[in-house]
Amino acid sequence: MNKKHVIVSSIIMSLIAFISFFTVALSWYFLGRNAHEQAVVVNGDSIVSSLVSKHDYYDEMVRFDGLSNFEITYFSKDSTKSTSDSLGAVVTVKSEAYFSEHLNKTYSEDNPIDNREFSYHLYLIEDDGIYVRYGEEVPFGVLLAKNFLIIGSIVVILVDGLYLFLTFRQLEKSMNSLKIQVKKLQGVCGLSSNVVYHDDLEFYSKIIRDSRKELDLQLREAKSQADETNFILDSFIEGMIVVDQDSNIVVFNHKASQILSLSKEETLNRNFRVINLPIVVKNLSVVSKTRIPTAFDLTLVSRVYHCEIEAVNFGGAEAKGSGAALLLLDVTDEYNSAAMKRDFFANASHELKSPLTAILGFQEMIEEGVISSPEEMEEATKKTVEEAKRMNQIIMDMLALSSLENESLRPIEKINVGRVIDELLALHEAEIKKKKLSVIKDKNSLFIMINHEDCDRLFDNMITNAIKYNKEGGSILVRIDEAKRQVTIQDTGIGIAKEDQSRIFERFYRVDKARSRKEMGTGLGLAIVKYICSYYEIRLDLDSTLGVGSTFTLTFPIIKTTEIEK
Repeated sequence: MNKKHVIVSSIIMSLIAFISFFTVALSWYFLGRNAHEQAVVVNGDSIVSSLVSKHDYYDEMVRFDGLSNFEITYFSKDSTKSTSDSLGAVVTVKSEAYFSEHLNKTYSEDNPIDNREFSYHLYLIEDDGIYVRYGEEVPFGVLLAKNFLIIGSIVVILVDGLYLFLTFRQLEKSMNSLKIQVKKLQGVCGLSSNVVYHDDLEFYSKIIRDSRKELDLQLREAKSQADETNFILDSFIEGMIVVDQDSNIVVFNHKASQILSLSKEETLNRNFRVINLPIVVKNLSVVSKTRIPTAFDLTLVSRVYHCEIEAVNFGGAEAKGSGAALLLLDVTDEYNSAAMKRDFFANASHELKSPLTAILGFQEMIEEGVISSPEEMEEATKKTVEEAKRMNQIIMDMLALSSLENESLRPIEKINVGRVIDELLALHEAEIKKKKLSVIKDKNSLFIMINHEDCDRLFDNMITNAIKYNKEGGSILVRIDEAKRQVTIQDTGIGIAKEDQSRIFERFYRVDKARSRKEMGTGLGLAIVKYICSYYEIRLDLDSTLGVGSTFTLTFPIIKTTEIEK
């Protein structure tokens, strides 16, 4: 549809509207007029019939005396002036031709007195040679219909003209606006704008269709690129958040969602204050305004993250404002490792200082003669040797732990756990007898793949603890379940409180420091057990009740038959 079609259709619609109005108004007028004229004919015929039968013209005239809406007039056959008129006026016609033109017809004329419109019907009574003209005033409804037809038609014509003018003007503006927008749309789509434009909606529809197809293609490509970018961002092990110059979050990857416990739906395209972490919000705001990068550490739910914020220019170098990009790196392991090293050196220094101080103290007292009797000398020597052994044990455990932490490859062989436990129990037989402990063994053959030294360290530490921290006359239960690949060591010792069970595998941590020192404990035994289990993927479970005893269960991973047969 082009401009000409719109104009022609508008004119046709206006003509249809005018014709419809004119037809209705004309029908209303003619229906009223015909009804009125029929009434005039009927009444006129009645009057003439009465005159023909009675020949009493005066009485008939008297009937209409004082009725201004009706008129009856008598004319002699050879005169153009009335002989009598019911309205009291002398009526003069133009010529005798008037009678021949209007005889037996209904017609309209203005009343000679006050120019009101009347409808007349002219009759001739031949016997008396008299023309009788009967008339009735045209009713208000007929006049209203006539005026409505005339004035209404004029109004409709004017309204249609105004409508056509406004339609053409609006169409011209719309076409110009559409032409401008289509040119812009082509520019956005990257299509050629060297097109001769004309006022045809179908022409613009085709251009918009082609532009839509191009935009749809570009949007699919952009969505594909966005999906690829989001996939890459979500694959990062670091959290990433990007804020634009309007402080709205435009990038929020999967790792950031996990770290901050916020979904993408809650954050994307929203103000960065939705993060609700004052230190993050403050630093993002500062970097966005100053464009000066910053870095800080953030602790969330026992995890430590190193945060680096850089300014991002979204509007180019001339832009007044800038955005910011936040990178969250999980440094918990490094942080904990550094803390553990600090604690290790502090604890090691403290643990080595105590026996060394005791050794130096006894030797200085001997050197200065404070201790001189044979009994005191023997006691001092005994304690010096004990502290030296304790220091040596601490150093040996520290070296063993350091070796395990290096995670260097060690030769692995097939070892029968039952035999190793038997050898260790025999090695500690003197200590077992000294504390009057009963050892119950419920074991089968269980083969595991492990380094021989690591296996000795693992079970030696567990059996040593079961002996040292057991009560006098207690018992030790050693159970080996080949089907479940489990080794359980249960004692009736002092037990471990619930609040201490999560920390007993820390280095130098002791539940009862006084008893541990008395039993020559180093505080590293269970730390060594933990590292060995971790290295060989052995599950370690603890069930302990304070004052009742402890049960340690080791579950070894399933190994291939080919490895056992080697």
